[in-house]
Amino acid sequence: IAIVVAAVTTTSAFDGHLPHINFGGESEEELEAANERYVKIRDRILFAEATEPAALESGMDTGEGRTPQSYALEWIARHDPMQIDPEDPYLLERYGLATFWFQLRTDGKGQPTDDAKWADETNWMSEKGFCSWKGVFCFPRDGSKKDTQYDGNNVVLELNFTQNLLKTDDLPKELFTTMQDLQILDLSHNELGGTLATEIGKLAALEGLYIGDNSFNGQIPTEIGQLSRLMNLYTHNNELTGPVPSTIGNLLNLYGLGLHENALTGPIPSSIGLCTKIRNCYLDRNQLSGAIPDELYSLSRLADLRLRSNKLTGSISAKIGQLKSLELLYLDDNILTSTSKSTLYIVYVTHCVKYNATSWPYVSSTSS
Repeated sequence: IAIVVAAVTTTSAFDGHLPHINFGGESEEELEAANERYVKIRDRILFAEATEPAALESGMDTGEGRTPQSYALEWIARHDPMQIDPEDPYLLERYGLATFWFQLRTDGKGQPTDDAKWADETNWMSEKGFCSWKGVFCFPRDGSKKDTQYDGNNVVLELNFTQNLLKTDDLPKELFTTMQDLQILDLSHNELGGTLATEIGKLAALEGLYIGDNSFNGQIPTEIGQLSRLMNLYTHNNELTGPVPSTIGNLLNLYGLGLHENALTGPIPSSIGLCTKIRNCYLDRNQLSGAIPDELYSLSRLADLRLRSNKLTGSISAKIGQLKSLELLYLDDNILTSTSKSTLYIVYVTHCVKYNATSWPYVSSTSS
């Protein structure tokens, strides 16, 4: 059944109010053209598997129970003053950003609400190309710098929404399914919650993921291991639970890992030893248990290791002396033991940063 969409005659910028669908009042030719445009855009989105079919057309016939995805599709097809061509190579990115807007910025009925107003939403949902929208950085034009914004649509390389008063309990998966070339995603220091969708694994080009200082919950999806180019992963100060996924060992380019200040449980996966480029490893202030895996001691480039305030048990292996690059080591507030031999290695490692380690300052006072 074809969905009839009214033609658009205005070219003014989106004023923040999405009118209801008008099924009459236009000529037959206008209705046919509008319907054809809608169907082309819808099919393009579905072919790319960016959104499930039910989410796209939910409530379109009655206006009840509509989704951010259906509002975004309607906006792209009817109200977007740019009137982007259905075959435009950057249509999916524009749709994904529109879905992000309707999920975070509106009241569930497609209408903006002051309660969800962002700190800075310059150019969002306007006639301008999304490369000029606040926080969106695209592939540079000839002669421009990487972080230069401009009026146009292009490949999105970075989304930086840090400290922008973003609020939602359900981050739309379209942020992951429509940004195939995204390299940096920074959502830190906002009021974002809900679980991380498994579709995050589709961000094959991602190099930096920063979602710290929010209220995300649930488990870290195992699909995180599909991000083979990832260099920095920071999910600190959230409400994440469950284990540290063993697939983290697939992140062979990982430089910085910050999973601290969550409620993660279970052992530190031995697969972390495969992340040979890692320099900073912050797993502190969780509920991790079990022994420190020997594989961790093979990370010769590790400079900063923080395991404090967990439930780690067992002895500290003498292999810790292999961490020749280590500058900072925090092991306190655990249930760790040692031998005299490993004590000598701890003294050596911590003396690298001129600490008096003779009294084991980074091991819990309950340790022996």
